[in-house]
Amino acid sequence: MRTQVGIIGSGPAGLMLSQILHNHGIESVILERQSRAYVEARIRAGVLEQGTVNMLREMGVHERMDAEGIVHHGFALAFDGRQERIDMHQLTGGSTVMVYGQTEVTKDLIAARLAAGGMLKYSAPAVAVEDYDGAHPRIVYEENGRRQE
Repeated sequence: MRTQVGIIGSGPAGLMLSQILHNHGIESVILERQSRAYVEARIRAGVLEQGTVNMLREMGVHERMDAEGIVHHGFALAFDGRQERIDMHQLTGGSTVMVYGQTEVTKDLIAARLAAGGMLKYSAPAVAVEDYDGAHPRIVYEENGRRQE
């Protein structure tokens, strides 16, 4: 299989990279060692910083996040019986955080990649990256017990 970019891992970073590349006309293939069901069920962090929220919106992968996520404008710090509210929105000129689980971000990005015809290979562990600094770099992976490139 030939592609412009090979990505190892279909977590949010790999999926987001693939979506960004797609939006710029660059083809990619994502290889993931786990099954799609496993990846979509992994529980991870649930707070997205403003930059991540902005990036998801710019990529057009924000509909569910905007509908289901919870915006927080600040947080409280408690120490020695006192509680102080830190107003991020005011202190940063409008930045907030979004409570929206990484599991949901992953599902949204998978859906976006598949809708755009992206190639995601699950249960296909990468075994090696060969000739990465040469003329013909390749990722060696296993699929159905067979070596693939």
